[in-house]
Amino acid sequence: LLASNEFEEAWLDEGITSYVEGKVMDGHYGAGSVLDWPGLAVGDAAGHRLLYVKDSPERGPMVADSWAYRSRAEYGKASYSKSATVLHSLEGYLGWPAMQRVLHTYYELWRFRHPTTRDFQAVAESVAEEDLDWFFDQYVYGTAVVDYAVSGLESAPAAGAETVSTVRVERRRDGVFPQEVRVMFADGTYEERSWNGRPAEVTFTFTHTADIRYVRVDPEFKVRLDINRLNNGLAPQPEHIFARKHTAKFAVWMQFALRIMESLF
Repeated sequence: LLASNEFEEAWLDEGITSYVEGKVMDGHYGAGSVLDWPGLAVGDAAGHRLLYVKDSPERGPMVADSWAYRSRAEYGKASYSKSATVLHSLEGYLGWPAMQRVLHTYYELWRFRHPTTRDFQAVAESVAEEDLDWFFDQYVYGTAVVDYAVSGLESAPAAGAETVSTVRVERRRDGVFPQEVRVMFADGTYEERSWNGRPAEVTFTFTHTADIRYVRVDPEFKVRLDINRLNNGLAPQPEHIFARKHTAKFAVWMQFALRIMESLF
């Protein structure tokens, strides 16, 4: 129905299909729609993200002539897995109801015609009622890579029973994406701060009567383009006095046992 040029803008065909397929598969089969082994469940959207991040995510823009890619793998990543992941991230930014309107409007306007990437962007901007050049220039036409990390967490007592905590968040790659920073406290409450994601580093200050339990950037995992989710969270380092004490005892007993065995042989 949508006669896009698959040779020059393959993502409009393969990428949108991969994204919608992922929504259907994950919606119907759940978290293990691709792989469901005991202790290991991989969904369609997660599978595409893994293929995107696993090897040189910066290689290859989505909009390029198919014959201009350096390899079949580069073409496949840009046209399928990266495209699906980019659209999941656009959904995270706009929200699923708005993303549904984007898809429906795109279909209504361009069925039996020849849409281009610019036409898809125009539809998205019309629905969102905002300029999305920042998104399309970086992730559709460009090769920007997203990686945000919580790099520091410090707390100090303040007046009364309050504690003042500072949280440091970094943008480690060239990709810029608006972020949410959530701080969860030991009493079960939490605070969130919105950040435009542009500076290389930013520090947030929180004052609360309870200690911080953990900090997380993008707590709802809206930005699927983030290549390293392991550095998105940080918790205060616990005191391992008990573990160190018994580890030392175990080491002493092992040394004693080895000396006895040595004396026997």
